[in-house]
Amino acid sequence: MKTLSSLALALFIAGCASTAKNDTTKYSTATVSNVKSEEIDNLSNREHEFKVTFDYAIEDYEAGVNKYTCSVQFANTDGTSTTKFVGGRYPCRLDSAQGTVTVEWPSPLDKDVILTKKEALKLKVPIEYFVAVHQKSGRYSTKIIGKSASMLSQANVIR
Repeated sequence: MKTLSSLALALFIAGCASTAKNDTTKYSTATVSNVKSEEIDNLSNREHEFKVTFDYAIEDYEAGVNKYTCSVQFANTDGTSTTKFVGGRYPCRLDSAQGTVTVEWPSPLDKDVILTKKEALKLKVPIEYFVAVHQKSGRYSTKIIGKSASMLSQANVIR
């Protein structure tokens, strides 16, 4: 009986291990260059955004609806980054292997961007940001496949 229980347990564990998700997605790589950034702000009214223009090139590009997007990412103190945008549609879609994009992106200081207290405390000050190119990796997720060098905001932020 003990042997039967051990065998059943071993088969159960093996079955669980074999159903683990294997990520076999082939990801492209992207380069971001010639980044020009302009800060548009009226901090007394809590209005703050970045107007960013950049060139991009995606190696091993595969056509697909909303497969590639871009964002302005904001660095956190723990080494991660985050982004927020206003409205339901993703504001920056890339539908060719290379091109030039101009996008206006609200910063975490903008009144329309809602941060939790935890998110606000994690944010690097002064605000550090970069442009990222993403590839769709799941129904509601993406993976960063290329990014620009980090830039610093000129906004004077005091915690």
